Amino acid sequence: LDSRSERSFTFSLWARTDKDIKVDLKIAWDCFSTTMSQTELAKAVKNGEDKLPIESSLKLLRKQGDMNFYVRYREERRTDNYKWHRSRTWDWKDKGDQSIKNILNHKGWAYFAFVLKVTESQIRGSQKNNPDPQTKMQLKLGDTK
Repeated sequence: LDSRSERSFTFSLWARTDKDIKVDLKIAWDCFSTTMSQTELAKAVKNGEDKLPIESSLKLLRKQGDMNFYVRYREERRTDNYKWHRSRTWDWKDKGDQSIKNILNHKGWAYFAFVLKVTESQIRGSQKNNPDPQTKMQLKLGDTK
């Protein structure tokens, strides 16, 4: 990835609408291993820079007979030379509107596609001056219209 502040991906799957849907997708956001050597990366991490990969997971769940999708996106990262372990979790439930009910009442296969976009920006402090800076993060989950 070119930037750590904006990242996104598209995920799609075919699923039976009359069965449970359970997906647990593991994602590693690696922004620096292709632009920095291992030595440079190790030195940056030792100096407290946030350069390690971000480990994340995307979970999709729909129980048989339920008319809603549930989505959980979670990110975990190590910072400050492995001193801090930071994690963020977003939970999302669809509106349960008529379009979702029509899809889930259909007995057969359906194609689902999701776009996940994460945008983060510093709102207070920095990692060098503040041991616990605040970061504003925005997560958008949408379809691939």
